[in-house]
Amino acid sequence: MDRPDPSGEGSLPIATWISIFKEHVVPDDAGEDVVRALILHLADLGLFFPTGEDAWGVSGVDTTQSPAGIGEVLAGRIESLGRSEQGRFLPYFLGPRAGGALPGIPGATDTPQPPVSPAAEPGPLEKTGLGARRVSDLSNLQIVKKVGRQFQPFLEMEKKFLETVVGRYASREDAGRLFNYILAQTQEKGKSRPWEQLSRRRHK
Repeated sequence: MDRPDPSGEGSLPIATWISIFKEHVVPDDAGEDVVRALILHLADLGLFFPTGEDAWGVSGVDTTQSPAGIGEVLAGRIESLGRSEQGRFLPYFLGPRAGGALPGIPGATDTPQPPVSPAAEPGPLEKTGLGARRVSDLSNLQIVKKVGRQFQPFLEMEKKFLETVVGRYASREDAGRLFNYILAQTQEKGKSRPWEQLSRRRHK
């Protein structure tokens, strides 16, 4: 995106941008660290540009208008960026504006289900008598291998997401915050999972 002329047009401290985002753009559960990471990624996508120490600008945005007006313009631009391949996950940060159909996380065609907790596996000591110690050791090894296989899709998805998001301004830590936020959103929208129910029963 071209820099505005004169220099500094549309420039605000990042703390002000975060406040505008939280009030008028992103869902209520997006924390400040997530919003900051989002702004830095949007800078990598060309929407924001640095104008000074911890200050950022958006070309063509009149910062003298109300925060709600600024937020509406930003949401519209982010919505447009969300139609591109690199910005396909951005609708997760637009709240109700994004509607009900949200895209998959970049690098994954289907969001995998969370791994089964080892605590949910049948207890070998409950099923065996003599030689229980040896059977337990073998079963624990099998459980570790199984859980490792179940985690693999998440690790691959995270790797591809980081490769997509990390850029000049957004660091690996920023990308991780965005990934964790999106993953939490996808899990909250899903049905309750058996491993969660089993875990609750075991602690009653």
